[in-house]
Amino acid sequence: MKFPPSWVEVMRTLVIAALLVWTVPGTVHAQARLNTETGYGLLDICSATDASGRDWMCYGYILGVGAMLRDMGSVCFPTDVTHAQMRDVVVRGLQSHPQEQNQRPEVLITSYLSAAFPCPQPK
Repeated sequence: MKFPPSWVEVMRTLVIAALLVWTVPGTVHAQARLNTETGYGLLDICSATDASGRDWMCYGYILGVGAMLRDMGSVCFPTDVTHAQMRDVVVRGLQSHPQEQNQRPEVLITSYLSAAFPCPQPK
């Protein structure tokens, strides 16, 4: 059975619309779970133990800010520091200072990494 071209276009449009309707709620839900607007959100993604990939977003955020701080000379990481150690410093800071968790995560990451890995002061 051969369908007229207009029928094929209608069906194609309906299929695309159905796929969009099906995927958008999942995308919105995933974005809600990946809130990185505050320290609360950062702690949430850094505390992930499921297979959602949020833990990788945590590492990416911390390592990105850490690399910028290193390049600016604001922190001096030992050559043997691991990514997990950098993450642990930030998570401990977030857990130890809940009153700060409403601040932007990049501000908090800067504060915690700078305190943990200061550069030597010139004499």
